[in-house]
This record gives sequence, C-alpha cells and structure tokens, in this order.
Amino acid sequence: MSEAPCRLPRRPTDRVEDLVAWLLAIAALLVVGSACLTGIAVHGREAARVDDGGSVSQVRAVLLEDVILMTGDYGMHRLATVPARWTDRAGLEHTGAVVVTHSARAGTEVGLWIDATGRITPPPLRPVNAVFGGIVAAIGVLCAGATLLVASWLGVRSVTARVNSRRWEQDWARVEPLWRRGA
Repeated sequence: MSEAPCRLPRRPTDRVEDLVAWLLAIAALLVVGSACLTGIAVHGREAARVDDGGSVSQVRAVLLEDVILMTGDYGMHRLATVPARWTDRAGLEHTGAVVVTHSARAGTEVGLWIDATGRITPPPLRPVNAVFGGIVAAIGVLCAGATLLVASWLGVRSVTARVNSRRWEQDWARVEPLWRRGA
C-alpha cells in the first residue's frame, strides 16, 4: 500500500486566496459573456439603423448664396450654413439651410442626404459602423470588467499579505528567543 502524499500545512489566508481566485475566475467568465452579449446588442441596434430600405437618399442641392469660408485658428476651416434648394424623390422642391465645408459661389451644387419627407438628415450608417460599434462596446465591457477583477485580486492579495506578515512577526517573536538560546 502506498501512502497518501503528505500535504503541506496551509494558512487560512491561502484558502481565502484560493476561494477568491475561483470566484474571480467565474466572474471573468461572466464578464466575457456579458461583453459578448453587449457587443451583439449594440451591433443589432446599430444594424437596425443601417439604411437598407432606402428611407434616406442623397440629392444635389443648389446654393442660393455665395459662401466664403475663413480659415480659423491653426489653419482649421470653419463651416458655414447657407440657404440652398433641392428636389426630393417625389419631385417636390425644398429650401433650407445646408452646411458647406468649402468656399463656393451661388449656383454650385453640393450633396446632401434627405429623408422620405425631404428634410435634411445625416447620411445613413454603413454595416461596418454596426460591426465597429459592437466590437468597441464589447471591448469596453471587457476592459471595465478586467479592471474590476484585477483591482479585486490585488486588494485581496494586499490584505492577505499583511495578515501573513503580521502572523510571521508574531510567530518569530515567539520562536526567536528559543532559537537564540539554542544557538
């Protein structure tokens, strides 16, 4: 018969660290799962905003006034809002203010996006925007979760190290006089 291997005596703090390590490992799996779910949810929400049905369309607008853009501080071009005229898909003519990024004369055509009613709208999202948004959201959840888990582990290790150090000092205070006499 072989004897069971002798296990080293374990300190209570070692058991606490083991327990916390297991709990943090489970929490890490939950963080990974919630990051995946968050990424999928953000992707789904953003994908719903991608214009598949053609609810927005790009048209050409004609500027009604001259635009002279001034260069701002550090060489940055300032944007200007200028009245313009455009025709929607139904053939109705609309007039409104459009943002222009460069100097132009009246009568110059600029591109803009309109919705089904002819109102100016931002350009539609592309499918890559939804993918990118989902990935960024998942990475954000992973980073936040990892930060909390690492901070928790470092906090537990700090406390257990202090407890171990204090116990070592107490044990040494008890053993050291006996050790000196024996030497």
